[in-house]
Order: sequence, then C-alpha cells, then structure tokens
Amino acid sequence: MRWYKEPELQIKFIINFLGSPSESDLAFIKNQNVVKFIEGMPYSNGVRLEDEYLWADPLALDLLRRMLVLNPTKRITVTEALRHSYMADLHIPTEYPPPQRSLDIDIEADVGESYLRELIWREMVF
Repeated sequence: MRWYKEPELQIKFIINFLGSPSESDLAFIKNQNVVKFIEGMPYSNGVRLEDEYLWADPLALDLLRRMLVLNPTKRITVTEALRHSYMADLHIPTEYPPPQRSLDIDIEADVGESYLRELIWREMVF
C-alpha cells in the first residue's frame, strides 16, 4: 500500500476537472505511460467553473480558468496573472515587480534536498 495518494487518482481528478486534453496538449508529457493512461480515460468536458462557483466574481473565474491549464505553455504566467483585471486592486507593480530572471529546474530531475536548499539560500542572500 502506498503512503501517498495514487498518482492515477490525481490524474483522473485533474482530467475530469479540466477536461480531456487534446493530443497537442499531451505533447509536453515525456512519460509515455502517463500519456497512454490519459488517452485511455473516458472523454470529459471538464467542469464549468461558473456552475461550481455560482457566487464567484466572473473576473476571478477567468483568472482561475487561465491558471488551471494542463499544458504549461498555454497556462498564464505569474506576470500575466498579476496584470489580470481581477488583480488590479491587489497588485502594485512598483512594490512587487516581476522577477528579473526565471527559475529553470527540471522537475523530473532528482536534484536532492541539499541542492534545493543551496538554491533557496543563494536566492535569499544574493
């Protein structure tokens, strides 16, 4: 028995919520077993956020919809999210400017805890 939630259940939840991805949206997934698993799932239209969150601000739902995108190349960036209309009253660009550089880490790589701690330390100090 696994001590964590089964990845298959997480994938099913994500696909059922977001809807079945197109073939091009699966191209970023390197693990072909995961691609085959997703392709073998029944088709899902996904959840309409407006139906789930009747009380929510339409701008908030628009931002959420842009954030909850499976394909990372089609997902809204942090900078774009901060500039979204919903964030207009909350985001002060002069106080919180966007990062000058992006963090590029292969999430599939096993870099180890000590290396991650070193990266965090360098970011805080320099």
